[in-house]
Amino acid sequence: MKMNRLFFLLFALSLMAVSCSERIEDMESEQVANLLDIATFKNNEEYQNSLIKVLSMSTNELKEYEESIGYLSFGRECEEFYNSIDFESFATFEELESFVEANSDYLVFNKDDNGELYLETVYCNSIDRYIMNKDRMFLIGDDIYKVFEDGVIISDASNLDDLKKINFNSIDKVAENKDYRFVKSNKTITNAESKDMAYDCGVFAEAKSDDGRDRTRIQISVEHHYGQYANHIWTDIYCEAIVRPLKRQLGVWIWCSRTISGDINVAYDYYDPTWGWQRSYFSGSNPGTGDSKWVVPHASPVDDYFTDVYHLAGYDCWADTPSTPPAILQRNTELF
Repeated sequence: MKMNRLFFLLFALSLMAVSCSERIEDMESEQVANLLDIATFKNNEEYQNSLIKVLSMSTNELKEYEESIGYLSFGRECEEFYNSIDFESFATFEELESFVEANSDYLVFNKDDNGELYLETVYCNSIDRYIMNKDRMFLIGDDIYKVFEDGVIISDASNLDDLKKINFNSIDKVAENKDYRFVKSNKTITNAESKDMAYDCGVFAEAKSDDGRDRTRIQISVEHHYGQYANHIWTDIYCEAIVRPLKRQLGVWIWCSRTISGDINVAYDYYDPTWGWQRSYFSGSNPGTGDSKWVVPHASPVDDYFTDVYHLAGYDCWADTPSTPPAILQRNTELF
């Protein structure tokens, strides 16, 4: 317990320490005060380490950690709002739909390839969901990052107030600005950019298992995150496996809490401009914990270079909850 408390204390200090650069010191006092509500990192390594740790936390661990440092990430705020909803109070889908529309700052309907509706939180698929604040921003060095559904804007911290006023969810709706660097997400990788066809599994994979009104879902995705620090461009390739139990109500799949068990094994490929194609592996195991999610994240840094060429190479995963058969996601299992 003492080691856990020490870890949380050190992590809190690294996450919330405000940059001491001259540019920050010269900012207006109101802007400096605003920074106190923004997760702040000295460099990309500190950001990456913190990101993987918060993504790995259970719901209760994340709440305990954030409350210990007086911080509320936008991801946790959305999830707590979601978990506070009494879904039994809605008699019809139209009532639920009206509620979601009235609370669109937190909730969104998503549709899968089969046309089934899911009620999710906004930005639930963003890797920065437990880093960014309600204005969808965080700070690395002297740069502010503003997160959008389809990318990120990077700018000098002196432009904090201007970025804070942008409320569009799409980066394409933001007017061009010489003070902003626009970084769009690469969601689709072409075959020409793949290492080879045999191990090109795309950038997203999903498996679902149903039993009546209940469902267990595994989702794996890979993406890149990059920026600029000390005149160097850096790239991180992130891969994340998320397991969620769901239940069907009023024709919509909604999140719920059940005991989750399973094993995750994932391989992904990315192109390093110096070393060529690289392959990373990660895994996780859950003996059975009660929660509304189980997340297994991984990151591979590509130091001082930019790359957006990557794909899943293979996976051997299963996840189970008491009311459904196991959900199984397998491809190129010989890699493991």
